[in-house]
Amino acid sequence: GEGYIVGYVAAHNGLVISFLISQSRPFFPIREGEVIWQTDIGSRIEASPAISSDGLSIYIGAYDGRMYCLDAHEGDIKWTYSCGSVIKSSAYVDKEDETIWVGCHDKALYCILS
Repeated sequence: GEGYIVGYVAAHNGLVISFLISQSRPFFPIREGEVIWQTDIGSRIEASPAISSDGLSIYIGAYDGRMYCLDAHEGDIKWTYSCGSVIKSSAYVDKEDETIWVGCHDKALYCILS
C-alpha cells in the first residue's frame, strides 16, 4: 500500500511494530523483515505503539479518540478505550502493573488498567 512509516517503532523479542499513514491506515508488525499481519483500525495513527511487558499486547492511540489493544500475534483488536478526543501522544506501559498511561487532546492524562 501507499503511505509512509511515521513515528517511532516499538520492539520486543525480535518483533518490530510500526504503521503507515495512508488511506487504508494499516498497522503492522515485522519479524525478520517480513510483515506478519496487518490491522486497519479505521482511524489515523500518529502516536508510537507500546508493547506489554510479556509481548502479547500492542497499545496504540488514534485520531478517533480511542486507545486500541491488539493481539501481538494475530493482530485482532482485543479491546478499545474511548478517551474522547484525538490521541497523538505515545502510550507508556508501567511494567510493574501493566497500567497504560496516555495523554489526549482533551488535556487529560488517562490511566487505563489493562
